[in-house]
Amino acid sequence: MQKGCEECPKSEDVWLEACRLASPNEAKVVITGVLRVFLIL
Repeated sequence: MQKGCEECPKSEDVWLEACRLASPNEAKVVITGVLRVFLIL
């Protein structure tokens, strides 16, 4: 999923699936990444 998030950073579906598949602690990291992409870039 990490590669998908890197290859398609603006794809909401990829980020949502990454959160769904991640453990609760990993999901926090994924959410931080999506916030960086959508709020900073």
